[in-house]
Amino acid sequence: MKNKLKSYSEKDIIFNEPHFSQQLILREGNKKEVIENILNPERLVHSDPEEGKYGDIKHRLYFKISNTRTMILPVIFDDKKQSLYIITYIMRYRPWQKMIKMTKIVSYDENNDILVIHKGFSRDEKFKGNIDMGELILDVSSAGRIRGIEVINATDFFKDFNVDKKIYKR
Repeated sequence: MKNKLKSYSEKDIIFNEPHFSQQLILREGNKKEVIENILNPERLVHSDPEEGKYGDIKHRLYFKISNTRTMILPVIFDDKKQSLYIITYIMRYRPWQKMIKMTKIVSYDENNDILVIHKGFSRDEKFKGNIDMGELILDVSSAGRIRGIEVINATDFFKDFNVDKKIYKR
């Protein structure tokens, strides 16, 4: 996997916008850090392939950023176009240095079927980490409260609940 990533250049990387940038802001990420880790994958510690929504293969790339931070990038390799499509940005167990003040965000990325609901953090709490349960990722605050939810493959996830995706497309 490391050799495959090294074969790409910055111009080959495509981000799922605006979803990727929204997650980068919510989780105080750094796009330059993402690009550097993709192109110089010495910190890559694990890769999980899984079948994507359209029959393609998604890979969850796990990068050890520090002893307390792991960056996870779900990606799709397009060998025909020599491009790397980054679906979203996930940072686990990273204590944030600054508090975030934001209003509730509800966002649905129809192309990649990702639903995000985030309440932001109050003045007395900050981001503590993520609970990653496969297609469901929870943002947890230092007060132990769930402040955000990201659902990957939302249509399939909510099918058992009889939730029509028209509801979260609003």
